[in-house]
Amino acid sequence: MWSKEQAQVVMRDLTQYVDVCIANDEDFEATLGIHAFDGDLSTGVDQIDTYKEGMLEITRQFPNVKSVTSVLKNMHTVGAGDAYGAAFVHGLIHRKQSISQSVRVY
Repeated sequence: MWSKEQAQVVMRDLTQYVDVCIANDEDFEATLGIHAFDGDLSTGVDQIDTYKEGMLEITRQFPNVKSVTSVLKNMHTVGAGDAYGAAFVHGLIHRKQSISQSVRVY
């Protein structure tokens, strides 16, 4: 396993090749070093502005990223983000939807 610092070096380098970033709050911070959420799932939805700012920061630091999509959790869930990511990619590939059609923007 690698440290958070090692992950950030590798993932920040790879992100320059990303068009659509599918990540969660933990991914933002652990792999890119971008704060988006304090980890308190009981107040997850209350932190939506910080979460949105983290998503915007990804597009500022990585101009090649055209869209950041994620699931804001308000409780511990298993597989919800994976299911969301799969549905998002399915919409892009099989339904020939645009990114904006595949993502509901709040």
